[in-house]
Amino acid sequence: MDRPSALQRGIELARGWCRAAFTLDTRSLAAFRIGLGLILVADCLLRFRTFHLMFAADGLFPPDVLRGFQATWSKWSLAFLSDAPWCGGAVLVAEGVCGAWLITGVWSHAASVAAWLAVVSVVRRTEPATNAGDALLMCLLFWSMFLPLDGGWSLARRGRAKPVSAVLSGLLLNVAIYAVVRCKVLVEGALQSSLPSQILMIFGLLSVVLAALCLWRQRDIKRLFAYSSIEHMGIIAFAFGMGGAVATFAALLHM
Repeated sequence: MDRPSALQRGIELARGWCRAAFTLDTRSLAAFRIGLGLILVADCLLRFRTFHLMFAADGLFPPDVLRGFQATWSKWSLAFLSDAPWCGGAVLVAEGVCGAWLITGVWSHAASVAAWLAVVSVVRRTEPATNAGDALLMCLLFWSMFLPLDGGWSLARRGRAKPVSAVLSGLLLNVAIYAVVRCKVLVEGALQSSLPSQILMIFGLLSVVLAALCLWRQRDIKRLFAYSSIEHMGIIAFAFGMGGAVATFAALLHM
């Protein structure tokens, strides 16, 4: 057998180097996805601390004043769909939910698109108070829409589940429902309305009904665990939405 020439060996070495240098590492992308999700959840919670000042019609940035300040249709924002504070609150909640999706790796592509829309809307709504960090976050979310973020450390990846995944799933679900309840409390305090509780009750009931229908003829053990978790989270969300000492105690006991 003829030995490869020096040129062929050089070409093979160059190919190996290029493959190693430019191949996407799924673990690095997963760490990037989780970091983005944590930033989004933290940003959502921090902005709710000054929700009235930033999003209310009588706050620091009234919508009419901002529209005159931006003075161009390209400065769009979903928070401008209504001058009522609930619109800005809905966009913030969407940002936090998308962050939770990115952390878990569920629907990563859709979550990155929705998160980019939510962050751009929030930044445009509070543009006079934004900084370079907000612009960097928008850029990172934009480019994340074109990356395979669910390649590793993702609940959406099937076929690699281990027995410990059930324990981790229960832990992550409790953390996620805690973040939802925290957002609900903050939004209720900002709006002085029971609308967040009603929304939580509606989505909790829908989760229970949908999971029950999906469990009816399901035979795959992994999907049984998944739909069962959805049903349990729906029951917990419904109880937290009802409020009161008894319902809250029941939700915490169910967790």
